[in-house]
Amino acid sequence: MAAVVVLGQTLGPDADHFFPERRAHLEDDHLLTDACAPHLAAVRSLEDLQLHETSVGPAGLTELAALPNLRNLLVPLRSLERHANGDRARVYAELLALSKRMPRCEILAKGRGTFTDGVFLGSWSD
Repeated sequence: MAAVVVLGQTLGPDADHFFPERRAHLEDDHLLTDACAPHLAAVRSLEDLQLHETSVGPAGLTELAALPNLRNLLVPLRSLERHANGDRARVYAELLALSKRMPRCEILAKGRGTFTDGVFLGSWSD
């Protein structure tokens, strides 16, 4: 299993102290994959997580749904579209379902809109 390393230390069950501001902006790192999701999910205090331009896919996002305090999630649309073989309708359905599992979290699909508690606000084209 791949690990998330912060300041030279691997994230583990006591990882909350690495993110005292309760946010992690892990953008623009294509080496960040689904394998890192269990380590991020261990940071139970996270409220804001940005994964834009990473390689995290639907399996990783599903794992992150367990974060109890997450209120804002910026998702990696290109990675999700790659996992769906370019099927944008499938990505839309996956994000809508994820938003129902995380009703207090606003899921931002950059350039498209937001998903919150099973409702999408924005513009989505297949």
